[in-house]
Amino acid sequence: MKGILIVAVLGIATLASLVGCGGTTTTSVKPVPTTMMRAKPAPDALLQAIASGEKEGVGMVPVRGMVVRSDDYKKAYFVAMEFSATDIDNQVGVWVTDAIDDPSMILAVDGTAKEFAVWPAGGKTDPEFSMTSDGAEEAKAALSE
Repeated sequence: MKGILIVAVLGIATLASLVGCGGTTTTSVKPVPTTMMRAKPAPDALLQAIASGEKEGVGMVPVRGMVVRSDDYKKAYFVAMEFSATDIDNQVGVWVTDAIDDPSMILAVDGTAKEFAVWPAGGKTDPEFSMTSDGAEEAKAALSE
C-alpha cells in the first residue's frame, strides 16, 4: 500500500511541475469567414456549362467560381464565376442553376451575367432570382476571399 501511495504522490508532483513549465504560450485560431462556410468551389464542368451561353463574340473563358446552395429555394445553386473575355479585364458574374452536376436550367442573376451571356434573366422567372436571394451575394463574396 505504501508503494502505491509513493507512486501516486510522485505522479502528482511531476504533473504539478509540468503544468508550471508551459509558460504563457497562446495560439490564435483565425475564424472561418462566414461566406466560406457554405461556399464551395464550382466544378469546371459547371463553369464550362455557364460559359457555353456566352453572347456571340464575348470569348468567355472561366477562371474560377464558387457555388452556394440557397436556403430560399428547394433546388437553387448560386454560382459566382470570374471569367476572362475578349479585350476586357476579368469580370465576375452570378448565375443560378438547378444542379451542380449537369444542370438543366441556368439563369443570369446579376448585370454582368446578363451583359455577357444569353441565359434568361432570373428576375423574370417564377420564382424570381436576384442578388437579394439567399446565397447570391455569398457566392460572389467568396470569390474575393
